Amino acid sequence: MKIAFVSQPWNNLRPPVQSGSLAILTYQAAYRLANKVDVMVYAKGKELRSPPTYDQGVEYRWINIALDRRWHKLLKYFSKGRTEDSLVSSNLYHIGYILQIALDLRKRNCDVVHLFNFAQFAPVIKRFNPNIKVVLQMGCDWLTQFDPAVVDANLASVDLILGCSDYITNRVKTAFPYVSGRTQTVYNAVDIGHFAQKLNLPDDIDDQEDNQSEDDQAKKVTFVGRVSPEKGIHTLLAAFQKVMVRYPTAQLEIIGPTIQAPFGFIVGVSQDPKVIDLVRFYSSDYYTDMKKQAAEKLADNVFFRGAIPHSKLIEKYQNSDVFVFPSVWEEPFGIPLIEAMATGTPVVATNGGAFPEIVAKDKTGLLVERGNADELADALIQLLADASLRRRMGEAGRVRAVAYFSYDTMTEQFFEAYQRLCKPAAGSGLQLQPSQSSDADASERIVR
Repeated sequence: MKIAFVSQPWNNLRPPVQSGSLAILTYQAAYRLANKVDVMVYAKGKELRSPPTYDQGVEYRWINIALDRRWHKLLKYFSKGRTEDSLVSSNLYHIGYILQIALDLRKRNCDVVHLFNFAQFAPVIKRFNPNIKVVLQMGCDWLTQFDPAVVDANLASVDLILGCSDYITNRVKTAFPYVSGRTQTVYNAVDIGHFAQKLNLPDDIDDQEDNQSEDDQAKKVTFVGRVSPEKGIHTLLAAFQKVMVRYPTAQLEIIGPTIQAPFGFIVGVSQDPKVIDLVRFYSSDYYTDMKKQAAEKLADNVFFRGAIPHSKLIEKYQNSDVFVFPSVWEEPFGIPLIEAMATGTPVVATNGGAFPEIVAKDKTGLLVERGNADELADALIQLLADASLRRRMGEAGRVRAVAYFSYDTMTEQFFEAYQRLCKPAAGSGLQLQPSQSSDADASERIVR
């Protein structure tokens, strides 16, 4: 069997990959699968005719996207009045990138091509490779946000849709019922071996904590993610003012890039009033505004660290009393939640999207209403005030992360899906086989 991963055209996949959640996921899955099958990865880079790069048994083939950059300028010029999402969903979006890949695939005898988020790539792949099986992994909600007629045409060329959570899978099935037999949930994952390792802490650290008054300890709260309006940093800062009334020395670290998600990708395509309300933040620089707000109201208690190497996040998680993820929109997943849980850190997150699938409510963390600063503050204070509760939730979170969210588990599910796709059906050619598990099975798998 030969598998080809097609990365998003903006992802940096030069091995070894150490940043970017989807880039890391692709890299980790590819080299694990290389132990079983032949694996190629298509990604932006040098000209395709340049020699490929080989890493851990994976062949990387590089696609020049310079032509697409120029093409996008023309699309925007001749598409005045059209929304940004209509351009993104178009088959002309990054057409140069996928056309080069489709033509190259025709020479490679691949059995399965694994796409990420770009359903419009599928018809181009199938046009030149009619016998190849197309797997579309959705890590966002684009299929339900774009023009249904356009999506319908794209999905006709897709053999299997993998949702990164039941939330995404069910959204797709509700919007496009005819694809229900072609859907499956495979959860995103993290490097459990890295994040679940123990730091070299003193043996008596728990005793030290128990012997100190809760008020004597400097409480540490951490957020990891984009500093972008949908992530709810403004709600977190409002909540932290209330936290500081109880714990004046408490510290909040905000870690992540200052890249703001494009308006058309999240706010511009949403029907959720909580998300639409974020439009007010797009008239200025959100990161600068949040830093200014913190400086005015929270003095020296809030620290914006920017992006740090992914390999160093474990120290930030394990040195935190609580990890917080205050997203205002309904997240399709939440990799930082898993990373924090794997380190044994209790979490506070908003109750929407895939978060209830990741966080076992009141067992591995607390869930609060999206955009509610008072509820968020109360949850943070509850955990900060109770060391034994933090330890119980932290240990339960570690167990849950190891059980459900490892790269090995994810990759094995990929492999099983590929096998079903490529297994000849009796009396016919290659046909898609329905998912082996029901929605109830998936719910039982993750909730218990």
